[in-house]
Amino acid sequence: GGGGGGSSYASSSTTPGAGGGAGGLIFLQNQTIPAGEYTVTIGDGGDGDIYTDSSYQRGKNGENSSFSYLQTEAIGGGGGGSRVGTNPGNAGGSGGGSVINTPPNNEQDEIPGGSGYVSDIVKTDGTIIVENYRQGYDGGYAIYADPYASGGGGAGEKGKNVTDTYDKYDGDGGDGISGVDTIDFKSFFGITDTNIGFHHTDGKVYFAGGGAVGYRSNSGNHSTGGLGGGADSFDGNGLDGKTNTGGGGSGSRNASINPRTNGGNGGSGVVIIRWK
Repeated sequence: GGGGGGSSYASSSTTPGAGGGAGGLIFLQNQTIPAGEYTVTIGDGGDGDIYTDSSYQRGKNGENSSFSYLQTEAIGGGGGGSRVGTNPGNAGGSGGGSVINTPPNNEQDEIPGGSGYVSDIVKTDGTIIVENYRQGYDGGYAIYADPYASGGGGAGEKGKNVTDTYDKYDGDGGDGISGVDTIDFKSFFGITDTNIGFHHTDGKVYFAGGGAVGYRSNSGNHSTGGLGGGADSFDGNGLDGKTNTGGGGSGSRNASINPRTNGGNGGSGVVIIRWK
């Protein structure tokens, strides 16, 4: 599915926007598909939040991708959370990251990220192919510590915050995946076009990485998007997830630096079919 958009900062806060979650990823093999006409729909990425003086909102969810052989769709990624009234990220294929308010007396608190999507995979005739299939993971939870926000979830792991790596300012997006069990996507689908998938590295190609937290306050706190097209932080508007990956957009830079900035858009999804 399409990746979720990143959120913008809140008011004059130094808290950056949270990362968008990756679009849901479904991989099936050895399916016998009757001859006929089928509809393939590619989900677009969700819009990053656009800053206004009166509104600070979550990033928008990505759109679903589908292949009409199935009832089940690859669910668009969840938008990143906002600090004003909508702290948790949206649920989606993978969940958006969350943002935390200042707790009473500065006590430690946490806000969970949006939930990743789990469901049965069902054919159009109602036959269940796989039960309880996980399309992606939760967005990271935010805590009262730099960067006060978290990365979006990916197809391979949840979004991150500072406690996951014990690296100050960390808010990386969760990694996507490059294969399932013994199947390697790059070789199995014969992917040579570097515009399909992202992070073509070590002989592999990744899909569905979560977007990173936005730039916080100095050059030492950039966060990294998840493998599979998740967008990195940037000292400005959040960056967009990569097209044809379902990667999440990154959050906006914090509000203490002018000009004010917006969250990044999610990357579009992709449907790949291999036949004998």
